[in-house]
Amino acid sequence: MTVKQFSPPAVRWGSNASQMAPAGACSAGVAQPRNAGAAVPAPPTYWRRPVAQPKAGSVTSAPPSPTPIRNRAAGAPPQTVQPMISRPNFSKDVYHHAVLAHNYFQVDKIDPKDPKLTDSNAAVPHRMPWADLRRNVELYVNGKETKADLERWTDRFIEAAKSDISILKLGKSTKKAMSKDLDKLIAYINSSTTDLLDLRKRLCSAKTKKEKIAAASLFLKKLNDYFPNVPDLGPHRGVNIQVSDRGHLNVLNKRDLSPMSERVLDMSPHRFKKGIATTQTGEIVTTFGETVPLASLGKATKKRIDDIGPDKTNAHSIAFDRKNRWQ
Repeated sequence: MTVKQFSPPAVRWGSNASQMAPAGACSAGVAQPRNAGAAVPAPPTYWRRPVAQPKAGSVTSAPPSPTPIRNRAAGAPPQTVQPMISRPNFSKDVYHHAVLAHNYFQVDKIDPKDPKLTDSNAAVPHRMPWADLRRNVELYVNGKETKADLERWTDRFIEAAKSDISILKLGKSTKKAMSKDLDKLIAYINSSTTDLLDLRKRLCSAKTKKEKIAAASLFLKKLNDYFPNVPDLGPHRGVNIQVSDRGHLNVLNKRDLSPMSERVLDMSPHRFKKGIATTQTGEIVTTFGETVPLASLGKATKKRIDDIGPDKTNAHSIAFDRKNRWQ
């Protein structure tokens, strides 16, 4: 089978985004990204390999079921430990805008209204997994962390959003044919950020436990959908399923972290229950299905990963490219 090769675009998603946010971009009360105010470098070009034809009839995995436990009483049926807040499904907006970003950065032509992700083994991978989003919000709901704690770690997502917008604005000058799609992405990020901050404020204003759980459910739904944490597509079988509830980085050119990947490593180690996903041989497995030796990331980044804790999975290198959906 011959696979058509595509020319690389001028911009790759998330090139060292912590340096790309404009000076003074963060509002009061939100931590400034590292190197804020530094000169904005041109994003690197990139090349992606084709992937073998995915198996027909594949389906996406369902979220993990609650853990069953057995009652101590003899003969009692198994009970289920239910989480305080159930995992929501992605909204349609998540898939729509992830496809727009994918089309731009991967020079693809997927219909965002009918992407058919399972036909080509595609998913929208988290950087910070749902399990850790929920666990950290519940620390606040249960009174184990303060409002300042909640704002500190969730501000990381806001910082990544500002870096994403900087990248997309730069792209408008180099890919004028896609300017309308980039405008849609920028507007979506801005409106989602406004909604997220409003829901966080509502959560912090809740008084009773019942009010906090209700507000936390709405906040988590928006946070789970938030573009910086789920900004694009990646391989499902072989990578996303295996990574499951671990931190999942995207690394560019074997050394540069994408916007939310930078912010993930800025977080305190206890924010991740299982650590950062690696292969069985200890290489970082990226959201795009590549493997990256820790040594190639530099000593500073390797230390940040070691602080959180690398966690081995059965994920493996799988060249991800959607071009096979038409073959």
